[in-house]
Amino acid sequence: KNNIIYQNGHAGIGCYAATGSGVVVDHNLVYGNGYGSYDWLSGSSTVAYALGTTVSADPKFANNSASGFDAHFSGSSPAIGAGLNLSGTFAADKDGAARPASGSWDLGAYAFVAAVAPPALRISVRSGNFELRWSTNSGNWILQSRSIASPGSAWADVITSPVIDGDTYLVSHPGLGDGSLYRLRVP
Repeated sequence: KNNIIYQNGHAGIGCYAATGSGVVVDHNLVYGNGYGSYDWLSGSSTVAYALGTTVSADPKFANNSASGFDAHFSGSSPAIGAGLNLSGTFAADKDGAARPASGSWDLGAYAFVAAVAPPALRISVRSGNFELRWSTNSGNWILQSRSIASPGSAWADVITSPVIDGDTYLVSHPGLGDGSLYRLRVP
């Protein structure tokens, strides 16, 4: 369940000289495999199986080239939201990102996480203080800074907690032009 079987040299899912019953294949994406999606008969197999929901479309990975393969999804992947919720078995994807406790899951090893652009960071000077503002409607963000004098230096979280001022978050620093670059990052 919840697998992506993509561009195998043989059948996507198959068996050889298999017998018995109880095989359940459900909520998978099977696409682009050399000998088709399924092979239940090779080697005179007589296995009994149940075939449930299958997506038969390009998974639209972030990068499906051999040299830079990345099994994360692009935003238009048919695998997004096509899986069963398996929260009773595990709760995170291969990256450690939380999977939802209710509702459908994405197929494959990774949950789709849409890129979110940071809000505009407005800079102003008021009463000799350097002020940074961003919209409270844009979600939760952490302000970071680094020194202009050391371009290779690491970004560090600004310790000053933002204050809500109307519909904006506000961080105020005494003095103007402290020689720092600022950015917002997702918590």
